[in-house]
Amino acid sequence: MIRRPPRSTLSSSSAASDVYKRQVSTQSTGELATLKNDQHELLLRAVEARLLVDNQSATKSELEQKTSASRSGVFVAGGGVCVQDGALQHLKATKNQKLNEVAELERMLANLNHQSAQLDNEIQHFEVETNTITSQAEDCHAERERNQAHVAILKSSVSDALRSV
Repeated sequence: MIRRPPRSTLSSSSAASDVYKRQVSTQSTGELATLKNDQHELLLRAVEARLLVDNQSATKSELEQKTSASRSGVFVAGGGVCVQDGALQHLKATKNQKLNEVAELERMLANLNHQSAQLDNEIQHFEVETNTITSQAEDCHAERERNQAHVAILKSSVSDALRSV
């Protein structure tokens, strides 16, 4: 609650007026602190925005430099494209560099295709081995069942022979 000086004491030197001034001063200090925080936040946002703009400007200027460098010595005249000697040499060098990169990529692709073919052969070999092992396992299982049946017959025969004795 804000205390106000009485209406009867309108002079600025009264004690009631001093209390009122101190209250206003305290209230102003709180508002000032809030204002400073708001200004600080606005300043931070302004700095961030400026950094973004500077970064975009730098990126844009780098792009413009690269574009202008690639276009220097190339111009349109008389319905055709004219290329100066220095620019032509630069374009030829760039073309050769790109052709070398393409050749390297083609070598890498051929190598990968060769490795893929080798892996396919190994997979086929493992499939043949797996089928052979599976067939042998099935044969062993069938032989085991035959042996178990034979053992059962022998046990039965021995048991019959012992009873008859």
